[in-house]
Amino acid sequence: MNSASFVVLLMFVCSSLINAGRLEQQLKLWKRNQYQSELASSSEIEDDSNPSNDQQQDVNLSGLPQIRGLGWDESTENEMDERSIEKRDLNSFRQQALDAHNLYRRKHCVQQMTLDSYLNSVAQEYAEYLAQNNLFQHSNHQGMGENLYMTSTTGQLSQNGADAVTSWYNEIHLYNYDKPGFSMSTGHFTQVVWRASNRLGVGAAIANNGAWKKLYVVANYAPSGNYLGQFQQNVPRLC
Repeated sequence: MNSASFVVLLMFVCSSLINAGRLEQQLKLWKRNQYQSELASSSEIEDDSNPSNDQQQDVNLSGLPQIRGLGWDESTENEMDERSIEKRDLNSFRQQALDAHNLYRRKHCVQQMTLDSYLNSVAQEYAEYLAQNNLFQHSNHQGMGENLYMTSTTGQLSQNGADAVTSWYNEIHLYNYDKPGFSMSTGHFTQVVWRASNRLGVGAAIANNGAWKKLYVVANYAPSGNYLGQFQQNVPRLC
């Protein structure tokens, strides 16, 4: 083989590798788009502390995107160890969160939820992103609902998946059934019991910043809830 032929062959191989990489990216994008299209087409109703010796703070975020800084110094934001929960514990955490969702949904006589592997992966990836970057803000994921929760403590960090869901659901006491609609103070509750939502994804990640330990929880829902004009039929009273 002469040098010219070798160069042509090398260019062909490189081009093939590049095209293969592009194809893989296109397939991933296609899969995500297909999933989101499925959510859109399947949705018939679519349109977001008490200190003690051990200090603890619980923070929720739902509904319209917001950004809330956590207040730790930037010099400590990389002091992260055990960011991901062990897989066995994560599976248990997800089941606890699912059971809590379905417990509360039964109180309102709406359909039960099931865990969705794709939503799980999206939620886990984002939970780890929040923990790694010391952030607390909504993602820009389309076609799915999202609830966020963060608890921080200087003591023992609870890793029960039901805790976040209970915190979200407790907003029921602030919800006005006589004037159904969205509110930043009840957006978690309304998404938890949203009648049309039947698939759930849960992610959790841990961050250590000096004396403070933080647990981030992300829940994604499909079809998504909290659509204006659709609260009356999707957020029923206790039955």
